[in-house]
Amino acid sequence: MNRLYVWNKYIHQKVYKREGKEYLTENELVVRKFMKDHRLETFSDYIYLDLYFILPRTNADSHNYKKLLFDVLEHGGLITNDKFIMDRTQAIGFDPKNPRVVILLP
Repeated sequence: MNRLYVWNKYIHQKVYKREGKEYLTENELVVRKFMKDHRLETFSDYIYLDLYFILPRTNADSHNYKKLLFDVLEHGGLITNDKFIMDRTQAIGFDPKNPRVVILLP
């Protein structure tokens, strides 16, 4: 989270750094391809997403990953607005070589 965002004192909110924008752009394409391959429509109402975090280290905070993850899902077209995502963290594991998030869709 700290690597991807910076506080903008002029608009009083966090904004993406270049690395965050690049990550968002790359991964929204992954979401679009996934939706096309699985013939998924965009969700436009509240949905539950079950999340399984496999974090890179034991002191990582899963909450820091959710903001960018939900932005990717919105920008990728899975959901019209990430405010509709009701997340349920089901498990947290650790794998420094292959950190990831598994998402179960309704």
